[in-house]
Amino acid sequence: TLDETDNFGYLGMISCTRMTAKNSDVYGILVINTTDSTISNVDSHNSGSGIYLWSASIVFDASILCSK
Repeated sequence: TLDETDNFGYLGMISCTRMTAKNSDVYGILVINTTDSTISNVDSHNSGSGIYLWSASIVFDASILCSK
């Protein structure tokens, strides 16, 4: 589990299983080949792709907002 106490700036999950990321503010999210994982209350901003998913079965507990 990653949360606000870990102080990470970018969330990358590659070939992960049963991971949880929650309550954080990051510059981007990359999820590739990841299963049975949860992203909850994680804000992503100031990145070119925002949230990038590829071959992933995860649960997002979030609202996705875009601003210019």
